[in-house]
Order: sequence, then structure tokens, then C-alpha cells
Amino acid sequence: AEVEAAEVEAAEVEAAEAAEPPASKKAAAKAKGRAAKPPAKPKNAASKPASRAVRPAAAPAPAAAAADALPAAIRVGSQLPPDLTVELAVRSKGRQTIPPTTTLGALLGSGTSVLVGMPGAFTPTCNDKHLPGLMKAAGRFARLGVSNVAVVTTNDRFVNAGWAEAVAAAAGVDSPNITMVSDPDGALVGALGLSGDMGSGLGARSQRFALVSEESTVTFLEVDPGLDRLSKTSAEALGSYLDPAQAKKEQGLRTIGGAAAALAAAVLGASVLPGLTPVAAPPVAAPPVAAERSAEDAAGSRGSLTLKAAEVAKEAFSREAAPKAAPEAAPEAAKPQTKAEARGEAAGAGKEEPRAAAAQSEAVADFMKTLKASLKE
Repeated sequence: AEVEAAEVEAAEVEAAEAAEPPASKKAAAKAKGRAAKPPAKPKNAASKPASRAVRPAAAPAPAAAAADALPAAIRVGSQLPPDLTVELAVRSKGRQTIPPTTTLGALLGSGTSVLVGMPGAFTPTCNDKHLPGLMKAAGRFARLGVSNVAVVTTNDRFVNAGWAEAVAAAAGVDSPNITMVSDPDGALVGALGLSGDMGSGLGARSQRFALVSEESTVTFLEVDPGLDRLSKTSAEALGSYLDPAQAKKEQGLRTIGGAAAALAAAVLGASVLPGLTPVAAPPVAAPPVAAERSAEDAAGSRGSLTLKAAEVAKEAFSREAAPKAAPEAAPEAAKPQTKAEARGEAAGAGKEEPRAAAAQSEAVADFMKTLKASLKE
């Protein structure tokens, strides 16, 4: 009975569908199709962050990673790494293959020490100027309390040992206070942040640097860029730092000499200076106004310390360069000069020239004395 009822119900549904108009059938088909389709994905901004959230993070750029890996350069006040292993450049006999090593702390020791880096053995500036200058100054550095002077390059120990011997022989010095250090893999200069590409086919080398340490603390650090420049890292620059009193004295002497030469040349012109051979041609006397202007300009260029010296020089020049009074006109009928009178005039003229030279020498001496006193003040 149930089967018959189901069949009757199905037949009724088919009859009803057959009786529906075509428009109704199309609408029902569309509705059925929409119900069968999956829901469309929303096209709004809210869906984008979800896709980015599940995306894996991008790896850092190689250049940035390499820059982060580079060590920071040391500076004044930095502590040197005392446990860093360094290789001593000594000429070994036989077939020794294990290089002699020590630590940076043991190399520099306690007290004041100097560490100098150079781009390479036998390179022009290192070979001709830098290393010879340090070898010649090592004795002076030792007298100033420097316990050790070490020179590091990225050459191997055999090259550095032979180079040091060749430079010492060429310069005629024997400097046991210089310790040669080899850094063939650049570990030392890399740890200090003082390595760089020197170009010219040399590749990565030590920069040209000079540092002074006090109990492993950097108190002085200078770098000369490039392969050929030598100024702030030279032996002279280190000497000025280690002995400021002597550097100030030498600077003062240079100032005195330069000021004296400039003022003497400007004020006295071609006059005779002490210890110099007199000039054959007589000096041309400049007008007093021009002499005053020259002295004032020269004094202003050297500063207030040379003002007194300029005044003394101006006064001396005014004394010597003042125009002489014109001689009286000779009478029309002059009497013939006797031999005695002629001999007297010649003798007087011969005495006048030494007196003028002596006066000029005395004026310059007073000028130098006053200049030195004003500079001391």
C-alpha cells in the first residue's frame, strides 16, 4: 500500500510540472543552479591581510646581511681584545711550519704601546717612508715610556721578517723595539674594524692606521686613507702626540723663524742681515709710508704676538731708510781740491759704509730679541 501511495504521489508531481508554463520552469532551473554553485569569495580588502599573514617572511638581502656581519671599528676609548691570537713575523731556521704566536694583550703589554697597521710589505709608501720612519723613531719612543711598537700587515711572516731586515739595513738602523706582526687571514685587522680594499689589485688589506693604547685602552687613533697617503699615522705625528711639550717647542721655533724671515724681508728688503754677505747693489729706500704699511701688514698676518717686533723693525727701518737731506749746491767757481782733501773724503766714505751695515745689523738683532720676548709672552 505504501508503494502504491508513493507511485501515485510521484505521478501527481510529474503531472503538475508538465502543466507549469515555460517561464516558471526557467526560473526554477536558475534557482536550482544558484543553490548548487559554491558561494563566491568576497572581493574586499579584509581578505588580503589573511593571505599575507600566512605567506612566509622574505629572507634579508645579502648586502644587508654582510653589512651587519662586519665588526664595528674601534675608536678612542675602546678596549682592545686581549685574548686575540696574533702571529709574530720572525725568520725561523730549518723547516718550522708552526708559526710563533702570542696574544694581543701579551704583545702590547702594560703601560703605553703603539700598534701601526700598513697595507703591505714593499709597497712604496710603507717601504720608503712609513716603516723607516718608525724604526728611526723607536729609540725616542722608548725614552718617552713606550713599552713596545708593533707593525702589522696582512703579509705572511716570512715576507714581513725579510722586509723588516731589508728596511733596517737600507735605513742604517737597528731597532729592536719594532715587533713585526703578520695577519695573513686578516683576523686581527678585521676584529679591529680596520681592514679595507686597497685597490690596485691588492684586495683586502690592513688600512694605514696608528693607535696608542694605555693598559689596552685606545687613547689615540688615526687612519690615513688609501695606499699612498702618509700624514696622520707617521712617526712624526705619533711623536707629537707622545711628546706634546717638544712638539709645542718645535712649533714655536718654526713660528719664530717664519715670522723673522717674513718681517725682515718685508721691512728691511735687500738690507744686510747678520751673518750674510752684503748685497752688491745699494738698497732702494722705500717711502716711510710704504715701510709702515709693509710692517703693519706683516705684523697683522702673524698675529698680535709679533706686533712689538714689527714696531721695532719699522722704527729701525725708518731710521735707516729715511731720505737724506739734499746736499747744498756747489758754487759756480769751485776751488780745485787738494790731495789731502781728496784723501780725507775717501777715508770718510770708506768709514760710512761699515757704520751703516753695523746699524742695520743692530736693528735686526733688536728686532729678533723683541720678537722672541713677545712670543714667550
